[in-house]
Amino acid sequence: MRQRTGSIIRNWIASAFLLLICAWTGSVQAQCNGNDVVTSSGFLVRDVKVVTLFGSAPEALKAALAKHRGDKYNTTSEEDLVSGGSINGNTTRNQYIAEVKDFFSEGETVVNQDRRAGINQQDAFYVRATYISDCVTKVPESECLMTIKDNEGRPSAKCLDIKIKIKVVPIHTNNLSANLLDLARSNKLRFYRDLPKGLRTFDPAFWIDYDRDYGATAVINSTVDLLELVAPQNESNPARNTQLRLSVDGRKSLQERFYDTTSVLTLARTQPLNVLGSFGLTTGFSANEEPQGEGRRLTNAFRIGGSAVINLPHGPFTKFSLGMNYRRSSNRLYSVAGGLAEHSRENAYESRALLDGKVARGFLRGAVWFDGASQKTVDPGSYKRLAGMIGYAKEIVLQRSKCRIVTTDGQESCEFPTTNAPALGVEMLFGAGHSWGHVPQYARFFGGNSAANFLYDAVNEAAPIAMPNGPLIRSFGRNRAGVRGASNRSLGGTGYWHYNLSVAIPLRKFSRPLIPAELVNSIPDDSGHLSCRGCTSLKEALKNQVSGEKNIFIDAMAVRRMTAEQREDLALDADDPDNPLTPDQRARLDAADKVFERERQTVQPEADRVWQRLTPTIEYIADHANLYAVRPLIMFDAARSTAREDTEQRTRLALGAGIQFNVVVAKFEVGYVRTVRRLPGDERGNFTIRMLFEKLF
Repeated sequence: MRQRTGSIIRNWIASAFLLLICAWTGSVQAQCNGNDVVTSSGFLVRDVKVVTLFGSAPEALKAALAKHRGDKYNTTSEEDLVSGGSINGNTTRNQYIAEVKDFFSEGETVVNQDRRAGINQQDAFYVRATYISDCVTKVPESECLMTIKDNEGRPSAKCLDIKIKIKVVPIHTNNLSANLLDLARSNKLRFYRDLPKGLRTFDPAFWIDYDRDYGATAVINSTVDLLELVAPQNESNPARNTQLRLSVDGRKSLQERFYDTTSVLTLARTQPLNVLGSFGLTTGFSANEEPQGEGRRLTNAFRIGGSAVINLPHGPFTKFSLGMNYRRSSNRLYSVAGGLAEHSRENAYESRALLDGKVARGFLRGAVWFDGASQKTVDPGSYKRLAGMIGYAKEIVLQRSKCRIVTTDGQESCEFPTTNAPALGVEMLFGAGHSWGHVPQYARFFGGNSAANFLYDAVNEAAPIAMPNGPLIRSFGRNRAGVRGASNRSLGGTGYWHYNLSVAIPLRKFSRPLIPAELVNSIPDDSGHLSCRGCTSLKEALKNQVSGEKNIFIDAMAVRRMTAEQREDLALDADDPDNPLTPDQRARLDAADKVFERERQTVQPEADRVWQRLTPTIEYIADHANLYAVRPLIMFDAARSTAREDTEQRTRLALGAGIQFNVVVAKFEVGYVRTVRRLPGDERGNFTIRMLFEKLF
C-alpha cells in the first residue's frame, strides 16, 4: 500500500511539474504581433498598462495610462497625436514609455515610498535595476468591436493593447547568498506596497521534498513582524528599528506520521548598516517526530536565549551570526517494534556560530554547533556534542564570445548570444561531529538525506540553531544511516564526517537568461565602423545602472535615521506657489535639510562598502542568472560514522544522477542516489524529489 501511495504522489508531482512547464512555455511564447503596425493602418489604442508581478500597480499610474484609451495609434513623430484634448508631437509608443519613466523619476513620492517599503523582516533593501521596453499586440476584431469606439462613437474593428515592460533585477543588499543562488526568479516589476497584503505581511515560502523513508513532505515557513500588524508602516515612519518577529517553520510527511515544527519569537533591534546589524532576545518551541535509525524519535523542546548578526566591513567574510539558548526538552525513542526504548527529560545549553563570505567569486559558508545536556530521569548523566560544516558554491562559467559584428545589406549591427554563457554549477559540503560523555541513543548521530539548505538559508534567528543529526548521505532515508553493531542493528554514532559534491551540467539550448542581451545602443568608432567596444547590451546597461541606485539607497538610509518630526519637516514643499512656507516652516525645512545631509555623509562609507561587495553579485545576475534552465545533476557522497563501542566501521560511498529544473521562482531537483559502498544491512539507494519555491518578491 505504501509503495502504491508513493507512486501516486510521485506521479502527481511529475504531472504538476509538467503543467507548470506548459503554462510557463505558453506564456513566454506569446508574440508581440503589433510591433510593426504603422500609423496609416488606422488602429486605435484599447489598453495601456505596465506589466507587474501579480498585476499590482499604484492607482495613480493606472489612472494616468487609462486616459489613453481610444488614442489613434501613431508611429511617426511628424504627426500630431490627439489624446485627451492635448496635442503631442511624440509617437504613441515613445509617449507612453516617457510617461512611465516620468512616474519613476526620483522625485515621485509613490515610488520613493515604495523603495523604502522594500525594507523587509530581515532588514534588507532591494535595489532595483530596470530597463523599459514595450510590446504591442493586435486585439481580435470581435473584441475590438465590443470594447472600443472611435471619436464619432462608432465601434472600431482595429485596436491594440500596449504593454510597457520593465525588466527588473531585485538585488538583496543584506543577504548576498540569496543573490548567488542560481534559482530562476521573476524579472517582472513589483510594487511592494501593492502586493497582496498577506504575502508582504507573512513573507511565506513553501516547498515539497521526498525521500523513501520520510515520504513526500510539505514544508512551509513564514516570518511576520507583529509590531507591523499593530502599527503598520506609513509615510512618516518608513521602517522600524525595533521589531517583534514571529517565525514559523513546519514540515509534515504526507505518507507517514513524521513531522517537525518550530516557532521562534524574537524581540530584535536592527541596524542594517552598522557593524552590529541585529541583536535580540529569542524564545521558541519545537516539536517533532522523525525516524531515528530503525525506530523513531519524539522531541518537545522549549528554548530561550539570544541572537546577533555582525557585519564584517573588511576582508573576504561578510557576516557573522551567533545564537545561544537554554533548552528544556522531553525526548522519547521508540524501537522498531514500537516499544518505548528511552525516555528522558533534560536541561541543556546550545550555541551556534555561522560565518558567510565570498571567495574566488563563489559563496562560502561555515558553521559550528555545540551543546551540552544533563538528563534528570531514568538514566541520569550528561553529554556534550560538537559539530561543524563548511560549504562552497560556485558557477564556473565557460567562456565564449559575448558579441560579434554582422553585416546585412551593407549595414553593420551588433549581435549578442541569445543565451547566457554556459556555467558548471558546483556545490561542495564537508562536515564532522563528535560527542562525549553519557550519550543516549536519541542524541546520537544518524546520517541520511536532508532537505536542509545549509548554503542558502537566510542568516537570522529563524535559521536552525539545532545541531545536524549526523552525516549527509543522500542514498539513505533521513536519520537512517547509523553504525552497524555485532547484531547488525543500526545504532547511533558518537562521531562522523561527510563530504558531498553536486555538479549541474549546463545545457545551453534548454535555458533562457534572466536578463537577455538585447541591444541598447551602438556607437561607431572614428572610422565609422562598429566594433564590440561600441555595442552596449541590456546586461551592461543594467550593471551600469546599479551604480546610480546607490544614491537612492543612501537617501533612504539617511531618512530612516531621522526622527519622525524631522521627516515631516523634510517633506515640506518649498516650491509650491499656491502654498508658500511660513518663516517657521522655512526654518524647520532648512534644519531638516542639514540633518539629512549630515546623515547622508554618515551613511556614505557604509554604502560604499555595500556596493563594493554587491558588484560581483550584480555582474553574476546580469551575465549568468537564468529565468529558466534544465541541467543534468551528478551527486557524490562519502560518509563515515563511528562509535566508541564499535570502531570497525567502513566509509560509505554513494553516487547518483538527476535533473535540476529552474522555472520562474521554483527549483525542482529529481534524482536517484545509490550506495556503491555499503555496510551489511544498509539501504541500497534512495529516490529523492525536492521542489523549492523562492520568495515571490
